[in-house]
Amino acid sequence: TALPLLTAVTESKNGIAVNYYEKGAVEINGYKLLIETEYPASGNVKVNVTKANADKKEISFRIPAFSGANSKITVNGESYQIDVRDTDSFYVSICREWSDGDVIEIDFDMNLRIERPCGVDGKPETKNYFAVLFGPIVLARESRISEVGTKVKLSDKLRIEPKTSIDFDCVFRADVTVGDTVMDMIDYGSAGKTWNDSSLTEAWIKC
Repeated sequence: TALPLLTAVTESKNGIAVNYYEKGAVEINGYKLLIETEYPASGNVKVNVTKANADKKEISFRIPAFSGANSKITVNGESYQIDVRDTDSFYVSICREWSDGDVIEIDFDMNLRIERPCGVDGKPETKNYFAVLFGPIVLARESRISEVGTKVKLSDKLRIEPKTSIDFDCVFRADVTVGDTVMDMIDYGSAGKTWNDSSLTEAWIKC
């Protein structure tokens, strides 16, 4: 069993904490939850409380740094205020009388963004790269579906269009536009699986 599945939902002093968003059912510390989501391909998470603990009334939800205070939470359709925090991940704790059938919905801002490397001292050329991130996903070009190794001019024009991948098995696939260049990209975790030159992969793109 993978470690994230073992720690996705854990006990806390006053209830439970949802640390990682994985589709499925969990029973812990007097609670039963049914989690519906396509995370990390989507930022929408629906948590159904199918059994509540009357004595441990707090459910905490981890808010990842990429979304932060732009995240939105509703409880049974009513908005829940999220305190503004710094750029680190943090938890939102909701303490109430939970009932069977309560529904918590979370919408994360997937925050399409560019990251640049710090580079190596004395080697300025090592800074001439960028990576594209979407929510928690690092995107990559893979030679079976996209051109790799070519330079892309950086631009403030950045857009993503997620799409269904019919001919390639991956968690996430999208057309990513940087300036005038459109790249067919997939999640890095699904790339390079042939272990030979037929699936050359790059997450750091030359610019």
